[in-house]
Amino acid sequence: MNYDFLPPDVTLDEISPVSGDSLLFSLYKGISKIRPDTIEKIDYPEIGKLRDDLFDEINKHREKYNLVINSTNQQKWLAHRNRHHPLPINFIQAFANKEGINVEMYYGLETPIIFKSEKLKTNEPKIIIQSLANHHFNLLKYSDDKLNAKAEYEEYIQNKIMVSFDNLINIDNLLGKDESAAYDELVTDMTDPSLYFALAQNDFKPTLSDCAEKRSQNIETITQNIKRVAKHDDKYDNRTYDQLFFIPEHSETLDTNKVYDQELNGKFREVHPESYGNWYSRCCNHRYTTECFIPLSCGNVRFCAVLDTGSTCSVLSMSVANKLFTEGHLKKLKDTKINLVGAGGLAQHINTRIVTANISMGTARLVGAKFILLPDDMMFSCALIGTEILSQKGMELDFGTRVVSFDDRIIIEMARLKHPRFYNHRYAPPIENNFVTPANTVPYIHSIDPEADKEFDSIFNKLSQAVDDRPAFTLEHFINEIDLEHLQSSNKELRNLKKIMQIPNFKFPNYLSHYNNIKNNLSIINNIIYFTKKPYDPVPLLPTNSIISMALRIHDKYSHCGRDKLVDWIRTIAYH
Repeated sequence: MNYDFLPPDVTLDEISPVSGDSLLFSLYKGISKIRPDTIEKIDYPEIGKLRDDLFDEINKHREKYNLVINSTNQQKWLAHRNRHHPLPINFIQAFANKEGINVEMYYGLETPIIFKSEKLKTNEPKIIIQSLANHHFNLLKYSDDKLNAKAEYEEYIQNKIMVSFDNLINIDNLLGKDESAAYDELVTDMTDPSLYFALAQNDFKPTLSDCAEKRSQNIETITQNIKRVAKHDDKYDNRTYDQLFFIPEHSETLDTNKVYDQELNGKFREVHPESYGNWYSRCCNHRYTTECFIPLSCGNVRFCAVLDTGSTCSVLSMSVANKLFTEGHLKKLKDTKINLVGAGGLAQHINTRIVTANISMGTARLVGAKFILLPDDMMFSCALIGTEILSQKGMELDFGTRVVSFDDRIIIEMARLKHPRFYNHRYAPPIENNFVTPANTVPYIHSIDPEADKEFDSIFNKLSQAVDDRPAFTLEHFINEIDLEHLQSSNKELRNLKKIMQIPNFKFPNYLSHYNNIKNNLSIINNIIYFTKKPYDPVPLLPTNSIISMALRIHDKYSHCGRDKLVDWIRTIAYH
């Protein structure tokens, strides 16, 4: 970063003496220009008093300035009273609040950091300062062009004849004037004058020549965009039907570098090259040994990355960085020297570069993501995503379902690079010790429950042919009568319910009072509690977890059924 960079409309007003008091000197000099009748010249004892006043302001309102003092930092905090001791930037906020003056601090970029006074609701008055790496500060001022623009607006506002609201809503007055003049009064005169002062403080100059100068450039940009869209459409126009609707044959031997989708019969087909599944095709020569490998892309470059919750920073290999730099997707921030500490505690000092790029991670786009560069021989992946990104609010890694989500929306799947096969609901992926095994050339076809699949398929086929779309599921598909009796006996609440129901003219105690509404619908048949309500057949009472298990089983098999039909299915099987 070039710390002494200033926007074109801002320039140096006065360079502060080289010392730890440069911040106070700049602020005090700024006060003298805002209040010239109260301060005639720079009084160095007054600068020392300003230091004490700001110290006391922060010390009295520690919570407001996010100051935490303990035994380890107390001496460092007290040292800020010493003359020429460098001051942190929270002293600037204390100055703004105490003096009622806003402070804008330029630190090497186009836009400043603004310290707004709690006493002000407007942008004025304000002091503009320059921060050189937070070690030296200088007073700034606006250039002559910007000051002239502000003066022109002030003169315009003062000389403009303001129209009252009553006059504006009088239609006769409007019709009696020239149309353009009436429009000018409606749009211009009702604008708050403070808006023009705010516009005068913006980075752009209030002239129409800027638009004229950029017109040819904008036309060229639009022309290029039209050509790019036309080229994109031509790419698909020139393709054959088979290329657009890619349906490969079944594969007996699978390529570990490609992605496959499993059909209902268990056989695998290669996914379409432009489908979501193809995101997880091999993108480099690294071995995807863990489930934390994911694919990334930037422009036309695809590369792998490891999600590392133990790394505080993100890393990019030199080979990938060179590709991104060639395509113009990589921007240098600065060169630096870091102390790299590995997982085993080994440390090494390395000269590196910090860069930034816009990276696509699944459906998410990481804008301005920062990376440090490391040689390829120090890495086992193309990139590493550290906690600087993973700890962002809303980001979540779920190692149970193996997905990365942001604000409860899935953005990328884990373990897909390691095992790029999409299995259907009948078949389970190869898992050992809760980890997905690496892909191999032999298709892995293992049914979760072959007998249940046959039974459910039979039911589904009948449903698809019957006029009545209500399912033919019965409780016997899940549990027999002997196990049902055992299940009710193992549940404390249902066990107590059965004991009380065996008493003549029974009444439910308080802890079973929630059954009062269905008391007349309950009965005991073959030592099992049933609920009966016409037109449905009697259904047994089951614990909550049992109901949930059955609902999930049906939903996983036939998730197309919808919520209402799923509830209706469960109602015909059991009661809770």
